[in-house]
Amino acid sequence: MEAVEELLALVPVGGEIRDLDRCEKLGVGIGGLFRTGLPFQYAGWPPEWTTDGSAVDVCIRSGVDSLDVVGRTWIDFSGELFPFRAEISRSADASVSAVVYIGQVDERTGRPTRLPSGTLIIPVRDENDRNPVPELIVGRRQVPIVWTRVLEWSVPQ
Repeated sequence: MEAVEELLALVPVGGEIRDLDRCEKLGVGIGGLFRTGLPFQYAGWPPEWTTDGSAVDVCIRSGVDSLDVVGRTWIDFSGELFPFRAEISRSADASVSAVVYIGQVDERTGRPTRLPSGTLIIPVRDENDRNPVPELIVGRRQVPIVWTRVLEWSVPQ
């Protein structure tokens, strides 16, 4: 929760956090959510899989008390990964909640697609330089991310 407070204080509403090193604690927390909550809340999660950390690639202060965070999570210590998105909110009583999504799940099985280690997430801005829409670079292809809601989490203050 301390990481959320710190990030909310860094930029105005609508602003993007450009120093992603400041998001390291947030990435660690999101990685923990995947290890502890995902197998219990998302039926499409393969029971034999584990995650090996998460890194934040895009972080936007989407509202007075909210962040929109996009990044990558590694699978099974193999270097393969999947994209994630977390909508994180702070309420008036200082509790924090998150709605988490995985990108590029297999439509048939619901499993996350195992993307190669060189996969990147880039912020794509429109001609007015408004906040970016994250897209994947897989090999030499740039593709939009299709999100699937997989997890909800909340911790009271």
